Amino acid sequence: MKMKFKANTYSVGTIWMNSEDAQKLGIKNGDLLTLENPLGRYTKGKAFVSGGLRPGVIKLGFATGGRFSPGLGPAYQSRGYTPSHNDLVDPYCLSPIMGFPAYADMLVRVKKG
Repeated sequence: MKMKFKANTYSVGTIWMNSEDAQKLGIKNGDLLTLENPLGRYTKGKAFVSGGLRPGVIKLGFATGGRFSPGLGPAYQSRGYTPSHNDLVDPYCLSPIMGFPAYADMLVRVKKG
């Protein structure tokens, strides 16, 4: 399916979570969330609530957030509510084969605000 976006609009990354989990936490689409890991590292983003994701799991878009240059326009302006998985990565937890950071599986606490 080919989608068209309105002119002069911009899409930001979200924190995708299961609708049952969101209901238990009192979270609705568009709520600002904070994800925090056991190391105290955190990121913020807006909730996207859907039934299309397994309960107990959240999903962040890869390569969203972390835009600190004012020259990036909308990406810079949305930096306060676009989550960045890089902010959660343990810098000492690397793949023993490739040396890449461990991105895929992280424990986080989800809270509003």
